[in-house]
Amino acid sequence: MLGVKVLGLAVSQVAEISTPRIGPSPHPRGRPDTPHRQSVGRCRRYAGGVPRPSAGEADPTENFKRFALELYACDGVSPACLHLQDRFDLDVNLVLFAAYVGAVQRQSMTPAGLEVAKRGVDDWHREVVRSLRAVRRRLKTGPTPAPNDETTRLRRKVQQAEIDAEMIELGQLGAVLPQLNLPAAGGSGVDCATAAIETVVRAYSAATLQPDDRRAIRTVASAAT
Repeated sequence: MLGVKVLGLAVSQVAEISTPRIGPSPHPRGRPDTPHRQSVGRCRRYAGGVPRPSAGEADPTENFKRFALELYACDGVSPACLHLQDRFDLDVNLVLFAAYVGAVQRQSMTPAGLEVAKRGVDDWHREVVRSLRAVRRRLKTGPTPAPNDETTRLRRKVQQAEIDAEMIELGQLGAVLPQLNLPAAGGSGVDCATAAIETVVRAYSAATLQPDDRRAIRTVASAAT
């Protein structure tokens, strides 16, 4: 996203690469240089919100990756995640991870469990994902000879590499799920997801949650259930 931090997931392109297309063609939203703001669909297409893994789907990694893609495509989730990323400098993929833990697994995201997940992806996210993101952003305006046709083609390749790196991170997060042994959570799916996402936010910042922050968290949590 221009002028603000780019969200952590290129939804429409990732979906084309890694998952079958569902429903109508994607409708681009947001600025053209930020394809991750484009939506592959809207949650209202599905009764009960984001499709839930079926009992026969035993692969936690694929279950989570699909859930994350569908959730991020829901109305309001992209700007809500952007708000949280801007405000707390957090990894949006961990927000989606927390939403899965709370809404789908109905578990509590403990600080210890979150630390295990973060430890598995922090280096990759910082050294690979953010580095590719920084190059992609920089190529929009420079350095010389950018921007021109040749550097624009290079920028598209960097963009694809960034998407691939995001998918690797999602896979790592999905793979760690069975290792966490998180406790069961009480309450509704929305409440469970809200609490899990708040745990992620607090791991990045001690700032008091403001009404806008709580609305953004609730938007993601509600879409996840």
